[in-house]
Amino acid sequence: MKKNDSFLNNKINNKINNKMNMNIIYNSDLLKNKYSEDILIKNINNLSKKIILNTQTLSAEFCANYIFCIDDIDDGDEESYLFDINHILRKQKHLDKEYLKKLIWNKK
Repeated sequence: MKKNDSFLNNKINNKINNKMNMNIIYNSDLLKNKYSEDILIKNINNLSKKIILNTQTLSAEFCANYIFCIDDIDDGDEESYLFDINHILRKQKHLDKEYLKKLIWNKK
C-alpha cells in the first residue's frame, strides 16, 4: 500500500469514528437505520422533520415537541400538511390520537 493510500484510509476511518462517537447523523442515515429519540433530538437541526416522521418510530411526546409545529401550518408552508395531527398519526400508527392531541394542546 502506498503512503498516500494509508493516509487517506486513516483520514476516512477517523471521520467515521468521529461521526460515530459524536452521534452525528444526517437524513441519509435515517433511511438506513433507526435511532433513539435522544440522538434524533441532538441532531434535530441537521434533519428533515419529514424524513424523521417517515422513517423512525416516534413517541407521542417526540411528535408533539419536535414534529408538530403550528407555526409551519400557520405560515402556509407548502409542506404544512405534513405536520398536522392526522398526518402524524398516518405515519406513526402506534400513537393514540387523544393522547397526542392532549400533549399538543397542553404545550401551547
